[in-house]
Amino acid sequence: MPVLSSDGNTFYVAAPSGPTYSNGQIIAVDRLNGKTLHTYRTKYPIWNPVSLALAPNQSRIYVDTCSSSADGSTCQGGNVEVLDVASGQNLAVISAGTDQVFGIAAAPNGKTVYAAHYPNSPDCCFSICCAVPAGSVPPSAITAFDATSFQPVGSLAFPTGTPSSIVITPDSQTGFVASGGNVYQIALAQMTLAATIPVGDAAFMALSGDGTTLAAAEVSAGYLNSELSFINTATGAMTGPVTLSGAVSGVSIAPDGSAAYVTAYNPLDVLYVVSVQDLKVVAEPPLGDVLATVVSPNGEELYPLLAAGSAVEVLQQGSVTPSKLLRAAGGGFALSPDGQTLYSTGPQSGLWATSTTTGQVVKTMLPKSFVYGVVVSPDGKMLYANVSGTSVVVVNASTGEGEKSIPLPVQGSPVSLYWALAITPAGDRIYAIGSGYTLDSTVVIDTRNLAILATLAGAGGYSLAINPSGDAVYIGQYLAIDVIQTATNKVIGTISAAPAVNSIAFSPDGTRAYAWGATLRRGSTSSTRPRSLSLTSFLARSALAAWRSRLMARCFTGEGSLPHSSSAQNQGPSSIRNRCR
Repeated sequence: MPVLSSDGNTFYVAAPSGPTYSNGQIIAVDRLNGKTLHTYRTKYPIWNPVSLALAPNQSRIYVDTCSSSADGSTCQGGNVEVLDVASGQNLAVISAGTDQVFGIAAAPNGKTVYAAHYPNSPDCCFSICCAVPAGSVPPSAITAFDATSFQPVGSLAFPTGTPSSIVITPDSQTGFVASGGNVYQIALAQMTLAATIPVGDAAFMALSGDGTTLAAAEVSAGYLNSELSFINTATGAMTGPVTLSGAVSGVSIAPDGSAAYVTAYNPLDVLYVVSVQDLKVVAEPPLGDVLATVVSPNGEELYPLLAAGSAVEVLQQGSVTPSKLLRAAGGGFALSPDGQTLYSTGPQSGLWATSTTTGQVVKTMLPKSFVYGVVVSPDGKMLYANVSGTSVVVVNASTGEGEKSIPLPVQGSPVSLYWALAITPAGDRIYAIGSGYTLDSTVVIDTRNLAILATLAGAGGYSLAINPSGDAVYIGQYLAIDVIQTATNKVIGTISAAPAVNSIAFSPDGTRAYAWGATLRRGSTSSTRPRSLSLTSFLARSALAAWRSRLMARCFTGEGSLPHSSSAQNQGPSSIRNRCR
């Protein structure tokens, strides 16, 4: 969850450990220009779910970290680390014993910091998991720490609960804790329980700026739906719930308590805008993969945190600095022949058209569809979208309407899917590549009559591209790139490659090919002539962030002067989508 400074000028975002830094990072970003102002490093890894807070005077950052893990995924040594905003110095590591810290809140009066923590043990019980926490920090509790000495000054235990979230009223006198199916009202001066409000399994909360309205969200069994309720903090009266589709992943609320903003996994992260007075969803903006939201202090602006791939960077030739950001749907993308429109796809987002001039989305098509990729006809009039990995839908680029669906041959259990599309420069054929649990294959479609011309059994993989002359198709596989002659649809050669060739692109003159791989570390280019079947190495790089890896890809315009770059999530070779058309 990102945090915005009280003056509304600086975002603070937590990043877990990665390949270039062993522990966590907090990145401060200028809200106006998007530039990184400072990178803060924690002593121990930042643990998910991330909890981040700022001191009221904005001088300190509080973040949860983990100093001990028995299995690499659960935490048995949770901390609150304190970082100095001005110098970046690590001021303290406050231990929560053998609990994991799930929530942090700084009292508005600046005197106390509160941590919500409970045991998060692996399936097997090692001694470190079952040990009683040392000192005066009991397990499954809300613990108060003095903001000057960083010593514990009080705790309230929830022996049968899982305190996971805490918010503090503006007067610093009252706290609300989500734990074990209830919201608890706490008298903070005495650290005693004042009231119990049954709200189901409320895991996410947000308090309005005036402290009068508390939004609490719970997730139903099976994670199919969520319920959002609102609590009057003065009377304890509850209104709602509002039922939302998907598993809630975060909540924020307008300073005046008029609207709540809920992100939910459905199965992509989406945003719901809920009216507190009317108790209904009033908007569901088509923003793509929204992970969290931040409301500006004046309540006039809402900032959605988008997942990797939700924007496309524009780079001028020879530059590594983006000159422009374009809104995108979070998946594969293709450029119109005139370079004026970027088409992007994503699970549940459907197909988006973005102006490359303004960077804004000008049209959304195939709403709620799982679109894995798209290609554009040479005249720019037709789009061919890979929907659900089982069909190619022909879309009129002018109207945005789907005109016909071409079923793709699928087989096996689970069903083998098609990951990517490529279209010949003449626009007469489309190649759809499959990589599933049974037989890998590539299907050739005649765009004139929308009939399947051929199925190339065994010629499947993770990515494909057609060279500018249109006489060869390159298919990226696990350890190689197959070269197929389009005239005969026969494999005419193989290029040795490192694992998982996830994306392939050509220079406009067709003399060079660029291949991207998920596990490569060095870079160069390769000749693309079918008779020169050797790669000295690949132009590639990867970056792993926690359990997600982000894969970069480049697509060239017709002039070869304006490549577009996209970052996308990758959860293993079977989920890789072709990014360059």
